[in-house]
Amino acid sequence: MTIELFLDDESLDLVELSIPAGESRGWEFDLPDVDAGQLMLVLAPTDALAADNKVYAVVNRPKPAKVLLVTPGNDALRVALSTPQAIDIAHVKIAEPSFLTDKAYQTETEGGVYDLIIYDRCSPTSLPQANTLFIGSLPPNGALKSRKHEGVPHIVDVDRTHPLTQFVEMSHIKIAGGFELVPPPGSHVLFHAVIGPILAIAPRDGFEDVVLGFTLLDTVDGQVVPNTTWPLRQSFPVFIFNTLRYLGGSHGALSANSVTPGKAITLRTPAYVDRVTVVLPDGRRRPIQRQSPTAFTFAETDQLGIYKIIEGAQNQESLRFAVNLFRERESDLEPQMSIELGHTKVVGQASMQPTRRELWKWLVAAGLLLLLFEWFIYNRRVYL
Repeated sequence: MTIELFLDDESLDLVELSIPAGESRGWEFDLPDVDAGQLMLVLAPTDALAADNKVYAVVNRPKPAKVLLVTPGNDALRVALSTPQAIDIAHVKIAEPSFLTDKAYQTETEGGVYDLIIYDRCSPTSLPQANTLFIGSLPPNGALKSRKHEGVPHIVDVDRTHPLTQFVEMSHIKIAGGFELVPPPGSHVLFHAVIGPILAIAPRDGFEDVVLGFTLLDTVDGQVVPNTTWPLRQSFPVFIFNTLRYLGGSHGALSANSVTPGKAITLRTPAYVDRVTVVLPDGRRRPIQRQSPTAFTFAETDQLGIYKIIEGAQNQESLRFAVNLFRERESDLEPQMSIELGHTKVVGQASMQPTRRELWKWLVAAGLLLLLFEWFIYNRRVYL
């Protein structure tokens, strides 16, 4: 079989593979430097299920995230957010906690201006329409609670598989004080300390809230003193960079742009618009209205291929996403003697079942033949 890779309908590479029955093989393609486009991989020749012989991927042009840092003063955070790598993927605005009561803050957060808001030792009265990172404070909705503990919250385990904590080493970090987190159902613990969970992430209506159970700085007798040695380690700017990429939406050009057929997708636009138009793979257009201050929900994903998103009254697409049949069980057309439904195994059984046979069709056919025979005799003037 052959596998051909296309970029914007232009062939990039053609590879011939020999795959034994029942086995699998992969191939690594070298892509050119591209910041936007659409990819299609075609498998030939076609088989009994042609729908899974084409797969799609999109390359969306990455846009800097809009980040708000609310802090009474934190040089470590300012430095970590001003590294060249952070500047490339995020535009950061810094404000003091008094900004939380300003009318401009309410307007911007309700309108979805920011992709990520970092609250350092402070908390708003209500959660914004954005992803959040709370450092030494808790979200106001009460879903994520805390418990006080005596002793040093030494970190004993880090989830290195999550995008937020990849390449983050915490084994030699000292922390003077902190609190245990009590995450709600559906959340994920990223740092475990001797006192319990100390860094967790929880979903919220299409957003995610991250809470760090200790402060970077603390106030003792009116003096601001360090609460941890983490800002002195290389893992701290790495964590901040991961936060900007993951919570800021700058996961890269190929981030979360593929869904399975029939699954609803949440679309977020870089700018605030009242409506967007989704162009289906067959060219039809579907205008959708805003469902929340920052998101659109689109569920008409029955077709396989590339979907284009047009913001407001623009005539050019700003984003794309793909729908692929990435389900191994649906692609397996071989008859099975048994299937598993949950924890129950259903075995196929052969049986006889009586059925009715309709004979009226034969009677109608016989009558039609008789009429044709009489018509033949009449025209030939043949008498019996």
